[in-house]
Amino acid sequence: MKRPSKMSKASLGAAIVFLLAFPLASHTPAQTALVRFDFTGRVFSTFGVPGAGNSVSGYIIFNSSAPLTTRCGSHCARYSQSAPATFVFTTNGGFRLRQKLTSINILDKFENGTGDYYVFDADVGSTSGHFSRLTLTLSNNSNPFIPNISIPTTPPDFSAFQFHTVSFFGFNALAPTHGVHAIITSLPRHKLGRGFPSR
Repeated sequence: MKRPSKMSKASLGAAIVFLLAFPLASHTPAQTALVRFDFTGRVFSTFGVPGAGNSVSGYIIFNSSAPLTTRCGSHCARYSQSAPATFVFTTNGGFRLRQKLTSINILDKFENGTGDYYVFDADVGSTSGHFSRLTLTLSNNSNPFIPNISIPTTPPDFSAFQFHTVSFFGFNALAPTHGVHAIITSLPRHKLGRGFPSR
């Protein structure tokens, strides 16, 4: 596994690539089949967020039956998400954000043979002004193995990916202004019977 400093550069670069490559997701209602993944992580980089802490936790709630919205290739897809799809990101230093999950982006191993990814994004604001993104990324820059572009309903084995990060990015006219970046340390599916809390 690469050192955290290298992962930080890769994560920042990947987020900006996704930001420029796709328009903001539309919010078309769909039949909901809600799934929740919880996560924890170890912070490896922060800027513009004083006292962010050294660990993160949170969850994503998403509609696993959302229709495919955009294709970026024969094996590359974006699925739009809308409320009640949610992304909650909290640090042990007291920083917390809750944003509506807006898209799931998937590139499988057949698209280019060199990389693949699952990216869950929650975007607020406009790319031409103030913009906030929460993102959970599982990706490989070599030896890809994601089998297809279906939305996963069981958490992928995060540790098998070259990069497994969860981050907050704040932008002003595409210039990064804030950030908290963490390496994922757990990614379970939410236990049945515990429900989907509203906060």
